[in-house]
Amino acid sequence: DPDFSTFFKTLQAIEKGSCGHSDYDATPVWEELLKWGPNDQLSIEQLTRKVCWLLGMCNFLRPSDIARIDLNQSLLSESNFLRLCIVRPKETSGGIHRDKHTIVQAHPSEPILCPVNTIRAYLDRHARPILKSPHPTLLDLTINPLIRYTKDASSALSSQRISKHIKSLMVLMPLANGS
Repeated sequence: DPDFSTFFKTLQAIEKGSCGHSDYDATPVWEELLKWGPNDQLSIEQLTRKVCWLLGMCNFLRPSDIARIDLNQSLLSESNFLRLCIVRPKETSGGIHRDKHTIVQAHPSEPILCPVNTIRAYLDRHARPILKSPHPTLLDLTINPLIRYTKDASSALSSQRISKHIKSLMVLMPLANGS
């Protein structure tokens, strides 16, 4: 059967590594964040970059997910974790955009790298005023976004700008194989 043969040739091509998987070493970013020092000594720009990168790396969130975090529906009162609500993410379940929650765990052994400490510092210094902002794609919904513009906390940051904050630290990460 030619279809059967084509299927297995395609499957073999995929198995040979055609998916473009690469290994990265995050050590340079961790070292850079440690060099920056405690959260209370960071500029708002550095703190925003750090929050965006930690959410992307520790919670596997895309920039569009980070832009849709609603503080009003998130649990921020626990001491060792935060539960963040992502309102109507890109992906669907049965054709319906359902809110999803992600848990951010504390990292007690290294306070400077702790995502919970970093997000709390960001909230205290920059994102505390309640902001009613339209959802990035569903304009009839409003959210109180976590991430705000560095120069204007009364404006939500777009996923494109969040991506730039993440990339500003990702450039420090070489491929693990030395490429």
